[in-house]
Amino acid sequence: MSNKVAPKAYNTVKTQIRHSGSAKESTPLNAAPGIAPTPEQIRQRAHQIFLARGTAPGQELDDWLRAEQELKQGRAVANSGTIQ
Repeated sequence: MSNKVAPKAYNTVKTQIRHSGSAKESTPLNAAPGIAPTPEQIRQRAHQIFLARGTAPGQELDDWLRAEQELKQGRAVANSGTIQ
């Protein structure tokens, strides 16, 4: 039996996902600095964006690209050590 502790960044993302009940939440999910967002993280953020704009179809690609950009910017801020 292993008593490994999950990395802090993993727990942060897990907590943010668990507490992101609001579709209007605009804070990007952060993961470990320097690691590209996973497709699942992008999908979840894109879905939040979709819900926030009223679930109108036809802008799926825009939602995906916006989510990807937000997540990457969140990592860049984490990497630079600055807070917005």
